[in-house]
Amino acid sequence: MNVLVLGGSRFVGWYIVHSLLKAGHQVSVFNRGRSNTDLPAEVEQLVGDRNTDLSALQGRSWDAVIDVNAYVPRQVRQIVEVLKGRVEHYVLVSTISVYSDSAEVPITEESPVIELENKDTEEVTGETYGGLKVLCERTLAELWGEKHTILRLGLVVGGRDLTFRFPFWVKRALEGDEMIAPNKPVSPVQFVFVKDIADFAVHTVENQIYGTFNTVREPELWGEVLREIVQQAGTDAPLTWVDGNFLLEQGVRPWMDLPIWLPEQPEFIGMLSVSDRKAKLNGMPSSPLPEVVEDMVTWAKTQPDEAFKEGLSKERIREILNAWHALHP
Repeated sequence: MNVLVLGGSRFVGWYIVHSLLKAGHQVSVFNRGRSNTDLPAEVEQLVGDRNTDLSALQGRSWDAVIDVNAYVPRQVRQIVEVLKGRVEHYVLVSTISVYSDSAEVPITEESPVIELENKDTEEVTGETYGGLKVLCERTLAELWGEKHTILRLGLVVGGRDLTFRFPFWVKRALEGDEMIAPNKPVSPVQFVFVKDIADFAVHTVENQIYGTFNTVREPELWGEVLREIVQQAGTDAPLTWVDGNFLLEQGVRPWMDLPIWLPEQPEFIGMLSVSDRKAKLNGMPSSPLPEVVEDMVTWAKTQPDEAFKEGLSKERIREILNAWHALHP
């Protein structure tokens, strides 16, 4: 097959390109050509800007397009105007952030989504991101027709993760110092492996699988995840389990100060209870946890210390642990 990837130079898009190549497909990528231009020589690189210059796509045809970087509905609409009738299958990468806080668990593809009051905004913030993705999905469904696939991604982990959220934990393990382990060993944490996303995206194209899918994996246990990270880091960094309420009392911000950590409170349960059933029934792979961690650890070892900017500093971690040990000698 001949597949166009919108994006393709970073994280999810980069893995999709390599999964397509591994499966023997021809690949074109369309982006600004400014970052990570070290794609394999067999990849056709089309330079442009989806906001201002789509001329490189004019008059071309592909079997499918995989859109990794649409954030506002206008961007989807403009691509549809250029490609409709010359591309059969449109795969749109979306997010589980589309779901409303009112959604009951487990969250399925039919759960309520966010409705933006200002549907004309193009300002992408923490408050508008999910709602704008909802509008991107609806624009595609309305203008493209039934031959489309929407992948609602959970928290994506793996090598090349430049958000450095999950790599925060890998870095702490590599340093070998005592680590804060949040909540309890049996507390859930949910994410999705970037290679599994890429392989599923290719699978939907190869098999003409249409519809909307929560692209996640079943929740893991914090204890299993952190122990696997420490083992593969090879440092035997001690894990100290710290109650989530204590962390909040210490001013630790969920998701930000301890990346991907969420307290076990009702308002956060939905983010840890997204159903993968539909995707799994349609061929979504789920790599073993050791393989997922190995990919992250191998990559993190190649990154300079200054790259790891997410999360609490080593000094702040020590302060919190000292305060916890003072109460629990």
